[in-house]
Amino acid sequence: MADARSTAAYLCGKLYATLWALGVLGTAAPTPSPLTPGRDESTARFPRDELKRRLAAAGAHMITAKGRGGDRAQAASEVFRSIPDLIPVAGLPQKRYTNQEVLQFSQGCAAQLTTYREKYGSLLH
Repeated sequence: MADARSTAAYLCGKLYATLWALGVLGTAAPTPSPLTPGRDESTARFPRDELKRRLAAAGAHMITAKGRGGDRAQAASEVFRSIPDLIPVAGLPQKRYTNQEVLQFSQGCAAQLTTYREKYGSLLH
């Protein structure tokens, strides 16, 4: 069995967290954490539509964050540049995830959130 961190579902989870972080950096409005129980189960089960929506908004979030300047602009630039490496080679998922893939997606999301929270701290609150 492949390492969970090398699966498309894990990468998509990291991508979801990355796009969430970019959205937080590019808006002044409070944003709930991704994968909130009771709110995001459908995203973890079939993330394609939500990932496409967030990818479409990424440029606008980047522009807004850059306009705000300072640490926020720097963090947004770093986060934005990481997006291409998180898109699976086969592209976004075409089907609903199995229970195992949902777990991998959630693990990827949690790992990326931990990394960003450690690196960018209060910018993501």
